[in-house]
Amino acid sequence: MKKNGFTMIELLAAISIMAILAIVAIPGFLELYRNAIKNTFNDELNIIIRTAGQKYVLNWGTPQTFSNNDNPLELTDNDIEYCISINATGQVTEFKAKNTKFQYDKTGVITQTYPDDIDNLTDGFVVSCS
Repeated sequence: MKKNGFTMIELLAAISIMAILAIVAIPGFLELYRNAIKNTFNDELNIIIRTAGQKYVLNWGTPQTFSNNDNPLELTDNDIEYCISINATGQVTEFKAKNTKFQYDKTGVITQTYPDDIDNLTDGFVVSCS
């Protein structure tokens, strides 16, 4: 008699191996996904810094504060709430931003943002410049 398939033991062994591989692999993929989202947020923050610097130059070096609600930057497809201040010498001195997952809050001279400076969003985080 010919054997035309797999035995139940063979099927259970294959399913068990696939389940073990999935248990090991899924956390790694989730971490990769989370890092990609964080790096995208970081890239968008750097775009905001560059755009604010360009607006500073276009306005003849006038100190300014830009935010979503007051004096917004012309950014497309941006779900980030932000507030960024530029002093008379063109340096970013305060930058706060958040999206649905992350927040960024830094004062002092800021030339670019780094993923290590980005925190998970906390309840009550308010985006406003002083």
